[in-house]
Amino acid sequence: METLIVKGAENHVFTLAAGEERSIVCVAAESADIDIRATLASGARLKLIFLFAGNKDDAVRARLAVRHEGADSVSEVIARGVLYNRSSAAVDGSIYVSPGARGASARFEGKALLEGSGSAEILPTLEIKASDARQVRHAAAVSRLTPEERMYLESRGLDAEGSVRLAAEGFLKAPFSCAIEIPKEFDYLLKKNR
Repeated sequence: METLIVKGAENHVFTLAAGEERSIVCVAAESADIDIRATLASGARLKLIFLFAGNKDDAVRARLAVRHEGADSVSEVIARGVLYNRSSAAVDGSIYVSPGARGASARFEGKALLEGSGSAEILPTLEIKASDARQVRHAAAVSRLTPEERMYLESRGLDAEGSVRLAAEGFLKAPFSCAIEIPKEFDYLLKKNR
């Protein structure tokens, strides 16, 4: 698993060769402008997890684009973020499946949890040119921690700040399975935005 810590403006381009597999975790814990582009050849597999958090007036801008050029290529892109105070995020997730990417499978999921007056916009787009792509899907959601969720956590002995922190930690950890180790930079993401 590769880990990228993003600060400021960064561009990353990944080209996966036939049969290559990569897992990448990208962490943005302050204002950032990131552009990640990946191209997949036949049988290539990509898992990209983009975690972001903003506080005060931070602004996170991300463009996450995956291009399936080869048959039976697989991608999973997960973007998750927590935005506090007046911070904001705009995440564009695009998947392109070329005519030659028969049997390609792709998924984009973007979610943001808001606290205070934080705001988020998550825009997934799909462009499918292969008539026999296996499965291509996307999802996006932006929500706030509800008073009921806070009350539940506080009734278990947490103070207001602790309940928000626990909810944010669980929300950001959700994309990780037993197969992918949570990077040490995850703690930095949480501490930076308290």
